[in-house]
Amino acid sequence: MGLKSRHQRSGIPEVNLVPMMDVLMTVLTFFVIISMELSGVQIFGVSLPQA
Repeated sequence: MGLKSRHQRSGIPEVNLVPMMDVLMTVLTFFVIISMELSGVQIFGVSLPQA
C-alpha cells in the first residue's frame, strides 16, 4: 500500500548511535579505572596490610 518504512522513503542511510555510545562508555569506564589504579586512589576504601 502507501505505507513504507523510513529507510525506503529516503535514500539516506540512518546511523544507529546506541552501539557507538555503548562502546564509548565502556572505553571511558576502562580509562577511569586504569587512571585510578595508576594514581594510587583506592576505589573501594579497603585498607590493605603493610608488608
